[in-house]
Amino acid sequence: MRYRNYIYSAIILVVSLSSAHAEAPFKCASIFQIKKGAIPTNIASYISKLKDISGFRLGMNPGDALDIMKRDGYRPTTTDYNLTHEVRINNIGRRVESDNYISGITGQKITDPSDYISIAFTSPVTGNGAFDIRKTIEFQTNNRPLFNETLNAIEGKYGRHSFQKDGTYYIYYKNGMNEPEYTQEMVDNEFGYASSKREPNTQSTLSFSIPKMSGGEGLFNMKIYMIDRAYKYYDNILREQYLQEIEKTYSENCNDKTSMPPPPKL
Repeated sequence: MRYRNYIYSAIILVVSLSSAHAEAPFKCASIFQIKKGAIPTNIASYISKLKDISGFRLGMNPGDALDIMKRDGYRPTTTDYNLTHEVRINNIGRRVESDNYISGITGQKITDPSDYISIAFTSPVTGNGAFDIRKTIEFQTNNRPLFNETLNAIEGKYGRHSFQKDGTYYIYYKNGMNEPEYTQEMVDNEFGYASSKREPNTQSTLSFSIPKMSGGEGLFNMKIYMIDRAYKYYDNILREQYLQEIEKTYSENCNDKTSMPPPPKL
């Protein structure tokens, strides 16, 4: 039933994108403009319940993330991406691509270069929202927090961890709520989720490592990651459906000689 609801949400989103796409005459150019969709309703229903990492939240758009980085003294760098697809026009293969969108932002704190933030975003088809947030701090010799106090602070905000593996603690969420009984076997089944056509078992995961300095309780560094597997999974699905709609639109509107590029200048 849950999978059926997800697919139903996917169909609604693709239909709405297709309808918006048909409002204006289609231009048979090699670059097409992406019609921005929204976060799928099944994802939006819980993603807003999750805690932030230094003000950054899953589902937030690149503009809001950049505003927070600038406000909090980070020097941001953006990564652009576009969708590409092969279509056939007049029985000739032709590569088309979308306009660029921000797929990632990294930030380094100006006053503390050891403080990093990295955020990855879905495509505009599913709202261009953050699905992966990572924060890393390399502590200086005279500024090392203690292990127990840091562990208590992290779990006090994000919930009790399910288990620890190779120095990394894992906190899992279902429908925005902490699931401390999640098992490592369930995690191992998530391998390859980003490209898999299989629905992931988990939704949101927060993992963190806080290794201690040798012979002491002070921390060497802190790495804390929050990822939503379901959001990325459905972005892959809906993005592919959208590209199939683009291919169909080119096929229906561009199969004539006027849509082909002119001969090279001789």
